Amino acid sequence: MQPERTVYLIDGTAYIHRAYHAIQGLTNSSGLPTNAVFGFTRMLIKLMAERAPEYAAMFFDARGPTFRHSIFPSYKANRPPMPADMALQIPYIKEITAGYRLPIFELAGYEADDLIGTLARRLEQEGFAVVMVTGDKDFVQLVTIPTGAFPPSFFRLRASSKAYRITRSHPL
Repeated sequence: MQPERTVYLIDGTAYIHRAYHAIQGLTNSSGLPTNAVFGFTRMLIKLMAERAPEYAAMFFDARGPTFRHSIFPSYKANRPPMPADMALQIPYIKEITAGYRLPIFELAGYEADDLIGTLARRLEQEGFAVVMVTGDKDFVQLVTIPTGAFPPSFFRLRASSKAYRITRSHPL
């Protein structure tokens, strides 16, 4: 039996990073960087136009350490800090998200991935189908029969841009 209701869980942090690195040197007339804002907005417009989700939510990483830092102190130690011009754009991106009336989930001590994975499992238990919208390949481990992933065009599991789902006849 196929769930009738589908929820789209959007990895806003992954969208921001992808947009920031894909579009360089874009600023407004005052010199404020807008590359991440522009790219993020275009991806969101495309998702809403192509999928028209009835239920959707946006997830962002919270600033500061996560619970993983207490378990493994050098977690992401080799990762450079967020570029200042990217950080400047986040409030505008959140305003755009709010303009779409998408609920925003962000929780201190957790990454967007953690929240999406947890909510995906809970929604499955409530009978929803879930589509995790991300380019993060780590999400593949969360794909189940009722939960799929709708990755951006650079993320391919199969030669198709459709949402990926595991079926009994065609497992990943």
